[in-house]
Amino acid sequence: MIRGRLETLVRRLWFDPLPGLALWLPGLALRSLCPVTRRLAGRNRAAIRALPAPAVPVLIVGNLVAGGSGKTPLVAALVAELSQRGWSPGVITGAWRAREQGARIVSPTDGVSQATDEALLLARACGRPVAAGRRRSEALERLLRSHPDIDLVISDDGLQHPALPRSL
Repeated sequence: MIRGRLETLVRRLWFDPLPGLALWLPGLALRSLCPVTRRLAGRNRAAIRALPAPAVPVLIVGNLVAGGSGKTPLVAALVAELSQRGWSPGVITGAWRAREQGARIVSPTDGVSQATDEALLLARACGRPVAAGRRRSEALERLLRSHPDIDLVISDDGLQHPALPRSL
């Protein structure tokens, strides 16, 4: 109940250009956290820049909205187009509610108890190798070890993973 109210408040403060006088004080309190957020984001960017280059190009599809913005369908469309153009792409995705802790290769024949819905959707829609893991860097390693023919990896929502090397 409290979480729902807080999420609604933050959404209004984030997206509403004129949230109203009642939200002025909470907005001011959140704005006071900007320097902390800026510093943490700067650390993450520095950590990402310090990573060794990935073995193959890694393209991250992501944005500031957590869900429902079309990232997964875009990944599937990119995989289809790149495959038609002669690339051999692979996909990495999250395993947010998965039972297994480590990264795994997802088969189109897996069930929902073995992989997340996003991973299954991508494995079935793309016809290309898909690895899922809570840590995207582990999923990337597993994917490239299992499928050395991959020459490009597309990450479905990986912006918030500073251990994941990226090219674009």
